[in-house]
Amino acid sequence: MTTRRAADLLLVLMLLPLVLPLLGLLAGLALILQGRPVLHVSERMRTPDRAFRLVKLRSMRPERGTGMTGVTGGDKAARITPFGQAIRRLRLDELPQLWNILRGDMGFVGPRPPLRQHVDCAPDLFARVLADRPGLTGAATLRFHAREAAILGACRDAQETDATYRARCLRQKARLDLAYARRRTLARDAAILWLTLAALVRPRRRPALHGPAPRRRTAPGRIGSGRIAPGRTEPGKTPLSLACDTRGMTDAATPPNPFRPNPLRPLPFRARCRKGGRDDAPRPEDLLDRRPDPEPLAGLGPCYRGRSVLVTGAAGSIGTELCRHLIALAPRQLLLLDHSEEALWRLDRALAPLAAAAGLRMTPVLASVTAAPLVQNLLRRQRVDIVLHAAAYKHVPMVEANPVAGLANNVLGTETLLRASLAAGVDRFLLVSSDKAVRPVGVMGASKRLAEMVVQDAALRAAGTRLGIVRFGNVLGSSGSVLPVFVEQVRAGGPLTLTGAGVTRYFMTAPEAAALVLRAASLARGGEVFLFDMGAPLRIDELARRVIRAMGRQPREAGCPAGIELREIGLRPGEKPHEELLISGRPRPAGHPRLFVVEEPCPSQVEVAAMLRDIRAATVRDDDTLAGAVARRLVERQQSGGQSGGRPHRAAVPATAEGAAVGRGPPDPASRNPGSGSGPGAQPPGRAAAERAVGER
Repeated sequence: MTTRRAADLLLVLMLLPLVLPLLGLLAGLALILQGRPVLHVSERMRTPDRAFRLVKLRSMRPERGTGMTGVTGGDKAARITPFGQAIRRLRLDELPQLWNILRGDMGFVGPRPPLRQHVDCAPDLFARVLADRPGLTGAATLRFHAREAAILGACRDAQETDATYRARCLRQKARLDLAYARRRTLARDAAILWLTLAALVRPRRRPALHGPAPRRRTAPGRIGSGRIAPGRTEPGKTPLSLACDTRGMTDAATPPNPFRPNPLRPLPFRARCRKGGRDDAPRPEDLLDRRPDPEPLAGLGPCYRGRSVLVTGAAGSIGTELCRHLIALAPRQLLLLDHSEEALWRLDRALAPLAAAAGLRMTPVLASVTAAPLVQNLLRRQRVDIVLHAAAYKHVPMVEANPVAGLANNVLGTETLLRASLAAGVDRFLLVSSDKAVRPVGVMGASKRLAEMVVQDAALRAAGTRLGIVRFGNVLGSSGSVLPVFVEQVRAGGPLTLTGAGVTRYFMTAPEAAALVLRAASLARGGEVFLFDMGAPLRIDELARRVIRAMGRQPREAGCPAGIELREIGLRPGEKPHEELLISGRPRPAGHPRLFVVEEPCPSQVEVAAMLRDIRAATVRDDDTLAGAVARRLVERQQSGGQSGGRPHRAAVPATAEGAAVGRGPPDPASRNPGSGSGPGAQPPGRAAAERAVGER
């Protein structure tokens, strides 16, 4: 018997003489006011393979013919009886769970026991969560309870409630429980119990999802080199604070200034280290100085609800997150297209319960975007409304070594899908691009820039289909990210191989990137390029040190000669020391503090057609030399700064999702900063300030 289990038994035995009379009184009142049954028994999971029967006082009216989702919201909240509301307010309905604690099914502190269908949604995650005994209360219960109630309270029915819970609450709560388990002690357990009692005695108001939020001024701080605006925060913070704190946000009525640092205050990196190290991979969000958006999908429902959506590259990192977010937006149909059979099978298996709970039809499609007849038939037969094109080869060394395959998939695949979308009358088409498309130095970056050109050229002649491009940096933790490589090297004891100590990259997490991609698709009007606020670029050596410390080790430095070594190996073919976000133009706000839009000149139709003709010829002949020549020609043109044949875009002013024009930004900062520099290494006028607008907050 462990010390924690002994403490639980001792506390139960001390409480039983006090609780049994109260429990008898409540059971009698429940019988008089609600009738039978008095108790509600549900199956919960003790481990991923072992279930137990959780006992509570019944607080809801029984409803025949409907399954219990295990979460309260929407029409389920309307079935709570007045007696149930009274006992739920002080959590007296959970007093019978002392029996579960006595049996050993639960403890006082731990993750709340999940339902079987919730465990099946993320078996690997819950295998780690349920390594700890479930409990009556825990860190996730305190930190996320008010936010969860607000999110689920906006749901309309039981199906929407369960789908929203799985998409927006389940994994966040599990990760909070895992974070607490790593530093758990008996003293912290006692603190959790005390804070739970304090929260019950002095309940705080639930944060609202809609309507104006009460404001309060926050202490000024420093973000990059800019100014801090007065912030606002949401009410309802528990003693441990909500996970979705929004301090530092500017007033939503004030349009964001793209030439000042983002008013969203970054979170400082706090790596929790312990002696002896550990093999747990750090979460990407813990390594970045970025505050998560508390409502990433707010206002996107009208664009996607009831529509048929196709996601290409669905089994990739961004594609998977896009699909998860889309399920929460309740489309009519979700088509998952990918050419990897195993990855698509895993994705379908993971998302099938979520799709079933949301009541939408989800269809996996095993195909390549270069298969023209299949893509044409798919779009026409399934009556696709929105295409999110995330399929691409993204590994720089692999594409550099296989230029024909890279150009065929990234460029010709985009053209094939775009032509089929225009022929089928698709409402929206969005290309997911990369910051490597800006003045590329290799085949992969050139292929992404050529794909952008294809979309920009088609946008000038598209009738009825709104085309757009979204460009952002690296997704930390994805299959092609450096994070999995660093984690493996730390587990092996080092060294960590770096391209260079001064090399920088833009990073963001997959959930945040996917949410902004969906928002950009809702704003697309005619070939404009959407840019994300990527924050300040992060040095690769600093990221490596953060990973090492987050895994409980120390990097080799002057004060720690026995630490893990950082070894420089130099840039690989196709890589740049620093990535950029802008080719030209001036970014303007696009209706969201982390999203900006820029209209860049597009090449002539003749030039685009000539490049596509050369790529087709290289593909037919399997000629790497010809494919490399096409990429080099584009690289030389971009490096020389040429924009021959450039044409303005059709869309002069971008619009919000509801059709309202977005206000233009302030005057070009180049006019305010004449000393921005000149000479061989200088950027064009206004470009340096524009780069700071979207990349150096």
